[in-house]
Amino acid sequence: MATPARTPGLEPGRVAEIIVARGDAGPGSRASGYLVGDRWVFTAGHAVSAAGAGAVTVRFNAGLPAQWSAPARVPLLAESADVALLEVTGPTRPPLTRSTHRTSFENS
Repeated sequence: MATPARTPGLEPGRVAEIIVARGDAGPGSRASGYLVGDRWVFTAGHAVSAAGAGAVTVRFNAGLPAQWSAPARVPLLAESADVALLEVTGPTRPPLTRSTHRTSFENS
């Protein structure tokens, strides 16, 4: 019996941690997102809807030697659909690609 073809999944280097610091000095929050372009991160709207004047930071490859973070802004927020698009406003590094990063699933 032939082994079915594997469908590629998310690229680990594109998964982002969204860190939101509240402008009113209240407790911040964290969420996840996904890099969908050179400077664009897709995330849940509720993660950044109350950010107000607070800072938004995106972090990639958390806990790994290739970890990096940059400030971001929220140019698109659709609260009724609970989606947001963040623009990375600081210097960026290229995410890991499938050619440079293998998951245990891909190595089996």
